[in-house]
Amino acid sequence: MEEDVTIENVYLARQPIVDRDGELHGFELLFRNDATHTNAISDGLHATGVVVGNVLNELGLQQVLGRLRGFLNVTGDFLHSEWLDLLSPERIVLEILESTPVDAALVERCRTLSERGFEIAIDDYSGDYGRIEPLLPFISMVKVDLGLVPLDRVEAICEPLRGRPIVFVAEKVETQAQFQRCRELGMHLFQGYHFARPELLSAKRSMRARSSMLRLLTLIYNDAELPAIEEEFKRHPQLGYNLLRLVNSAAAGLSTKITSIKHGLILLGRRQLQVWLQLLLYTGERTDRFVASPLLQTAAMRGKLMESIAWHEDPAGEQYRDYAFMTGMLSLVDVLLGFPRAHIIEQLNVADEVRDALLYGSGRVGRLLKLIETLESDRRHEVDAQLEAFRLSKSELLRLEWAAMRWANHLLEPMEI
Repeated sequence: MEEDVTIENVYLARQPIVDRDGELHGFELLFRNDATHTNAISDGLHATGVVVGNVLNELGLQQVLGRLRGFLNVTGDFLHSEWLDLLSPERIVLEILESTPVDAALVERCRTLSERGFEIAIDDYSGDYGRIEPLLPFISMVKVDLGLVPLDRVEAICEPLRGRPIVFVAEKVETQAQFQRCRELGMHLFQGYHFARPELLSAKRSMRARSSMLRLLTLIYNDAELPAIEEEFKRHPQLGYNLLRLVNSAAAGLSTKITSIKHGLILLGRRQLQVWLQLLLYTGERTDRFVASPLLQTAAMRGKLMESIAWHEDPAGEQYRDYAFMTGMLSLVDVLLGFPRAHIIEQLNVADEVRDALLYGSGRVGRLLKLIETLESDRRHEVDAQLEAFRLSKSELLRLEWAAMRWANHLLEPMEI
């Protein structure tokens, strides 16, 4: 019997898919329900349809994905269903599950979908060329799961597909060595690494840029006067340039265009300045597509979602919300900079509540960070118990996730100065 999968018992997650330069290319959309603790999108036609209809349609693809594309696991039954009419060929890549039988009907359906503009991917390819060969004229991507295929076999299983206009995607890339080897083998996209691999997730930054950012954050956390903050920006002009790009983005919510560091410092106010300094930390010295970073997206998503949950739990707790956002934003700073978290937090001299949450997972901010980390992991069965502590239902959590995604997606929008 198929499960009753509704918006009330579905968790939504996005897993970044990046290109060879580590820039965001899209997200795999993961839907899990609390009954199976698995990816609900593959639990049959009914479950898939309800999730697509109630979650994607209600929340809106634009809000979930921003300007990027989504990758969605689909069954053969779903490919033949009317639910597919809800999806945009320009926004969604259809991943055919490895368990889907390849027959004449599926081949014809893929032909039709390809003509409609859908990109179709083979998921979890392990070298079974004969099975997928009839589909190849309509396939644009092949995903190789390194959890299923040893790295030393990747080249061999991909060789028969060379020469075709196929984008190769490496899944479950979890180490720098895997990333480098897959690049050498000609893989185009990469997915599934954990945010504990700084070499994979961020470009190296100079010690000068690192020091400047830490000084700026220390100044703001210690309530320094604006002239001192402005002077620090003047010592490192590239950081000032990136700040102007960030604060002139749609996510800043300002109607007045900021034209100088001093102007920005005056208009933003201390709270907003702190937000954008924390975001600026993840941009480094880059000036081209610098916000298309999986680290920035994850840190921004964490900060905004933690802030929103804190508001839901305690509407009057303004300081709690500030600490929640700050903790989420700083929770990946050790990955970004390649230094121990304790060393960085000590330099920043943050509030005790933030320090204890980041270093020990203690206090209510620490419990909130644990909830967010659990949501990002495969331990979804632990979420329910944690939600009770925050007086938060699954449907409310989903809507807060959606709002946080929308806010983080704004960071990917074109910016002007």
